[in-house]
Amino acid sequence: MKRIGLTQRVEIKEAYGERRDCLDQNWVNLVFSCGFIPIPLGNVVDDISLYLDELSLDGIILTGGNDLASYGNDSIAEERDAFEFEALNYCHKNDLPVLGICRGMQVLNVWNGGELTRIDGHAGSN
Repeated sequence: MKRIGLTQRVEIKEAYGERRDCLDQNWVNLVFSCGFIPIPLGNVVDDISLYLDELSLDGIILTGGNDLASYGNDSIAEERDAFEFEALNYCHKNDLPVLGICRGMQVLNVWNGGELTRIDGHAGSN
């Protein structure tokens, strides 16, 4: 089976003094039901290329959640931004496919030189 990396959202749990990477459990079942092995990816990695080399991934899904910090949003996930942009560079260099879902599509857009515009009333917004 092919190995698919799944990026994770960042959650802050102040009661524990922790920054957590997390992923909706439905992602594992979805990816596995498509015939792939899901591999959750950590956001805090010193050497992203080495990390991804060692995982021997066949592709990456950039999942949803967290705003992009670099576009005027109140993001809590600067480490996620950095990881995903470096992961895209890695995938481009190594000819690996990438699928962007929600935030992931925004990351792909920005990585390819596009811009983002905040829209009021978007589903899931406050």
